[in-house]
Amino acid sequence: MPLLCAKCKSATNLKQSHAIPLSFFRKALNRDGGGQFVEISTKNQKNKTTQNSGKHVMLCNTCEAWFNKECDQFIDRVLDNAPRLLPKKPFFLQADTNRLSKFILSVFWRASLSGNELYQSFSIPPKILNSIEDRLFNHPEKIMRTFSFSIHRFEANMQSLDKTWVEDFVMPTVVGKHKHNWPSAWMFAGRGFLFSAYPSKLPSKSKSLVGCYEPNKSALRVPKQDCLDHPFVRRNWRAGLEKERRGFSTVK
Repeated sequence: MPLLCAKCKSATNLKQSHAIPLSFFRKALNRDGGGQFVEISTKNQKNKTTQNSGKHVMLCNTCEAWFNKECDQFIDRVLDNAPRLLPKKPFFLQADTNRLSKFILSVFWRASLSGNELYQSFSIPPKILNSIEDRLFNHPEKIMRTFSFSIHRFEANMQSLDKTWVEDFVMPTVVGKHKHNWPSAWMFAGRGFLFSAYPSKLPSKSKSLVGCYEPNKSALRVPKQDCLDHPFVRRNWRAGLEKERRGFSTVK
């Protein structure tokens, strides 16, 4: 039985597709590692150099082009124009919050269907996955009526952490909590930011607690996130630091 495009279900011109865009890996790939980066293992395995940026045969040319236009090119423009250094005053990101939510949700949809090993531990229940597909492809205006989203900017409070590591660090999609009293979220990280989606619309009090942004805005205030003050990120960073490997790594 031939492979089918995950979006349109056609069997023609399938190509390698990324869940987290390739641009999130590009700095690490282009550094002095000969087109490779370090993959940190948190499972008592040795770290290794790799070129695995999470691509998998999943979409046809037409649907790949749709994701590039609707999601990935948008986030590249936003992050390319973001300040490189975190200012001490409140940090604002110039971005259409509706399109930002569409991008974040698209990463989780793609990751849940990808056969790449980076995403092997990430899955979304079929009923929720169907809801995501309907919002992404048919009713994008309903995305923020159904889900809640937040984005945090990483900062490194430890002098031993090179700030460029913060920009290059990529964390594949995971499910969990930022803090023990916060609601469960889907998360991934890259290019100096932590992106989160909550599988249901949160009440106002919870949205304020986790720093969710509002729909229909052209800019948003981005809270800071200490790299070592987050359960998933801290685990990954420490695994790399303890093994004295570069921190601009992907982690699974």
